[in-house]
Amino acid sequence: MSRTSIFSPLQHRPYRMLFYGQLFSDLGTWLDLLALSVLVAYTWGKGAVELALLTIVIGLPWVVVGPFASVWVDRLPRKGMMIACDLLRMLVVLGFVVAPNLYVLLPLVFLKEALSALFDPARQGAIRTLVPEAVLLQASSLSQLSLNVTKVAAPVLGGVIIAVSSPSLVFLLEAALFLFSIYFISRLPKMKVETYVEEGMADESKFWQQFKQGLRYIGQNRILATAIVLMAVRFFLIFLYDGLLVLWGKDIGMGEEYFGIFLGAVGLGTVIGTVVVGQWSFWSAKPIQMMSITASISGLGVILLSFGSFGWVPPNVILWTTLFFLVGAIGAGSSVPYGYVLQKETPSGIIGRVTGTANAIQNLSMFLAPAIGAMIAEWWGTGGVFLIAGTGTVFISLVAMLVVPKTGGAAKGKEHTASS
Repeated sequence: MSRTSIFSPLQHRPYRMLFYGQLFSDLGTWLDLLALSVLVAYTWGKGAVELALLTIVIGLPWVVVGPFASVWVDRLPRKGMMIACDLLRMLVVLGFVVAPNLYVLLPLVFLKEALSALFDPARQGAIRTLVPEAVLLQASSLSQLSLNVTKVAAPVLGGVIIAVSSPSLVFLLEAALFLFSIYFISRLPKMKVETYVEEGMADESKFWQQFKQGLRYIGQNRILATAIVLMAVRFFLIFLYDGLLVLWGKDIGMGEEYFGIFLGAVGLGTVIGTVVVGQWSFWSAKPIQMMSITASISGLGVILLSFGSFGWVPPNVILWTTLFFLVGAIGAGSSVPYGYVLQKETPSGIIGRVTGTANAIQNLSMFLAPAIGAMIAEWWGTGGVFLIAGTGTVFISLVAMLVVPKTGGAAKGKEHTASS
């Protein structure tokens, strides 16, 4: 058991500035999630088609822009890249305030998400550059904690603001959050631009060569590839049923007032689980095994949820709230090791491309899942979707444990460093 606290990296001033910058950036990223939907559905009176378009535009840049743009993340100074992304996002969300219609709003949303898809790989690279190896696990866990907390808290805060004011105030606050992020990131020290060169190959400087280099690195590192695929499949299976939770509540005979309680339980569980898993490093030597075991257990929890939909478990609110909490808490046992694998197995000079590709794979899986989940629900009911998702999670986790090697990845290369 490690004596190093999950908060130990905050003692290092460069990481502390980076973490605060990420925290404000994450808040800004998620704050408008509800506000955009309210603007489209209530203020402008649009329907399901327009809301579906909004959802697509939010996720599409991570798939079609992120992997290619991340080549520039590995070429350019990361501090400047993050500041530029925050500054441009601040201007874009101010554009949300004056957007007259959906045709103006959607390109602005696309641009904001494209900039977020650039910010994230740059942030990952900054962690790899700034953080001492001894606290890399804790730093990666703290970064995941910021993401998990803001995913829960920011939309709730946005909803409260909308209830007392309007979506425009949410967008103004969001712009201020990006400004705070700029303040902290601007206080980072200069970071070296590191160029990764594969062993036995010449320095590849062309765009497409560097793009393919990132793909090759993932393919040659089995631990990294396993972690990315495992998380992508997990996200796919989660999003099979994520949009059907309201129907699940109807199946078990509970009203819509319990829906927020269940979601809050998942969010709280995820936050607590992230802190607990990040606090101890007993799993650091075998992160894939940790991901697999915790995913399997959470998969069993999803199977139990399907039993409720089938009417095999009584509609007890304490039982289901506890189960949702445990699914969230145990599920953090996958996300925290995944972030650590991404950092540990990837050299700084190529981490932007690896992160961009991993984000694209995961977002593509989340794109496809809701429609497939809806079709399965039409055939076998909501319980069938939960049963398939839970069983699939257990199965893919067991497969991952069998294919991952006992040692590190096979990809080899070296890094050259230049002044930023």
